[in-house]
Amino acid sequence: IPNLLLASGYFGVRESTRHADVTRSVFDSGIQIFVNLLELEEMKRFAPYEIEMKKYAQEANRSVEFISFPIPDHSINPDNQKVLAFCLSLCDRLKKGQLEVYLKKVFHRIFDIGLWKTPERQLVRVCVRVGRGRTGTIVSIIIGILFGLTGQQAQVEAILNMYHGQTEEKIKLNADQTALTENCEAL
Repeated sequence: IPNLLLASGYFGVRESTRHADVTRSVFDSGIQIFVNLLELEEMKRFAPYEIEMKKYAQEANRSVEFISFPIPDHSINPDNQKVLAFCLSLCDRLKKGQLEVYLKKVFHRIFDIGLWKTPERQLVRVCVRVGRGRTGTIVSIIIGILFGLTGQQAQVEAILNMYHGQTEEKIKLNADQTALTENCEAL
């Protein structure tokens, strides 16, 4: 979903030259809100990127925001209500036009629900160590909420599309959701 949500692995690299190149590239892509799902103990494996992002933002007279919502690796947050509240808060911000989110390798079609038509936009990146399990879970919940997908359909489609993102195979929505794809080519 171009201009809606970027799901990725953590981009803080230990090697300093590469770290500087990666953080600069990420900042230059326009991302303003970084959602980190890593636990504190996992963060020790990586170089933090917040200092660089704040420095770049100050130089560019732009704001950045960092949101931490730790989820254990190979696990889930045990508080379903907390997860739902977190996802709903991101969805509310999307619907109000406060966030422009990129989604990479999850869905390969665009839904015209008007989210990108608002003038106030911010780019969001949801990340963990690899960017598949926890990130895919949170992103698919958000997609399910935004597009009214019921049950596990959104979760299954998002995860399957992410894992099959490098192939020609695409997981299709059922016929009831085809109206959402009518304006796919507009973007």
